[in-house]
Amino acid sequence: MLSEGKFSPITTTIGFIEAKPLEVATAFYDWQAPLFRKTTSPLEIEALDSIIFEEAMGKLSLLTSRASRWIFLPAGSSYTAMFSNCARGLDPSPISPLAVKRCGTKGFRVTATKRSHRGKKYSSRIVEAFSPDSSEPFNCERSIYCANDGGKWKFGSTGNPYSFENLVKYELQPVKERFTIGDLKEFMMHFQIDVDSESFYGGDGQNSYQVFMKGELLPNMREYFLSEIT
Repeated sequence: MLSEGKFSPITTTIGFIEAKPLEVATAFYDWQAPLFRKTTSPLEIEALDSIIFEEAMGKLSLLTSRASRWIFLPAGSSYTAMFSNCARGLDPSPISPLAVKRCGTKGFRVTATKRSHRGKKYSSRIVEAFSPDSSEPFNCERSIYCANDGGKWKFGSTGNPYSFENLVKYELQPVKERFTIGDLKEFMMHFQIDVDSESFYGGDGQNSYQVFMKGELLPNMREYFLSEIT
């Protein structure tokens, strides 16, 4: 999935919130719905039966230039995974306030991209951990990134490392080896999040939820088929 770029850009960024899907979806709806009430596209919230991961991706496959649909899937026994149909991938900015301020719990932003520009491949791997116990900006207690920025690899981190991190790796050359897709997946497994396994998401008898714009798209919004982007 992440490692193969499958369902990209839907899966390039995933939000994880340590709460049940109903709680997370309701908190998101209550937060965002007032912003849309006077538009032609008011938000609605809807329960989905115990859908599997691929069915959820199918519901998001009609992409829009700005997100018009968000799906909240059970992820393991403790987390909810958040996806959207934005053609640029999920906007990560709501993850921290949704997890920390609205649900009072931990959250994660996980990003893995493989972008092409003028025939060249540019990749990035990012993880951010948010916690109500953190006094850092955006309640971000730990962040790590490794990205190809216009042809040059850059690496950086903030916050105190977790005890399981291999700090020696962060000095490796070339820079792109400091935080690989494998490292990202291993990092998340320490929090019981199997980010790259489709079977980790959905199913298991739990409902998923979607929040979506009903009615016409907002002005200047455009639709794309997934095949146009991938």
